[in-house]
Amino acid sequence: MINKNEAEELKAIKIKLMNELIRQSHLTVLHGAFKGKKLSRDSYWGGTDLSTKILGCYEQEVQSILQRLSSDGYKYLIDIGAGDGFYAVGALYANLFGKVLAYERAVKARENIIVNMKLNNINSERYWILPKSDGNTIYSHLEKYNINLSELVVLIDIEGDEYQLIDDIFLEKFSSSVIIVEIHRQRVLDIYDTAPLPENLCLQDELNKFRLLVKNRKIERVFRSSYQIDHTFGWFNSLSDDERLLLLSENRDTMQEWWIIYPNG
Repeated sequence: MINKNEAEELKAIKIKLMNELIRQSHLTVLHGAFKGKKLSRDSYWGGTDLSTKILGCYEQEVQSILQRLSSDGYKYLIDIGAGDGFYAVGALYANLFGKVLAYERAVKARENIIVNMKLNNINSERYWILPKSDGNTIYSHLEKYNINLSELVVLIDIEGDEYQLIDDIFLEKFSSSVIIVEIHRQRVLDIYDTAPLPENLCLQDELNKFRLLVKNRKIERVFRSSYQIDHTFGWFNSLSDDERLLLLSENRDTMQEWWIIYPNG
């Protein structure tokens, strides 16, 4: 295990590499589901994971799932915990979905989503950017915007709050939709949040209760399994193995896991 000082040294090296990648790519996604999409340099969430977004391998598993569901005929996406809009903007840019509702609690991040939508010339009639909401409020928005639940994909990444959002009422309301939720075993803190820190960051008890909640639903568990790209270019190829691997890292503390909850029946 590396110590804090070693981690900071690695981060500094990665930032140096990432800055050159930004210069080489002109902040354009080079591969993956959102190839050609423009990226803003400013970000509220993440930061050094910008390298994987440029290379097109950021959360490759989720990108593949969204492409598959789009091919299956799903037309709408709800992005809960939209961050700076990587999926909300990308899904519209690539025409994977016709309309997107993006929920994000951080004001600055919501502003960044708007910037990224405009950067990619996305028609404002195709998306709504909304603050953090509970399940009932989200459901009311679907009725307001005339979204067909059987054609809806719900993507949830809210850093451990998924266990508060998804209850039996939520599952019932969205029983005809596909729900993709990133599973957290430990709460991820927002470094800009001024609220008091929770006493316990471990979420194992919440996860155990969640397992019981969804035990009668069809679940597909997906784990992060790939840290590679199948498209390279001259500058990237000129790097050492260690340098390339640093650029491919998303700086996660643990292995990512998503659960896909399919509609009843």
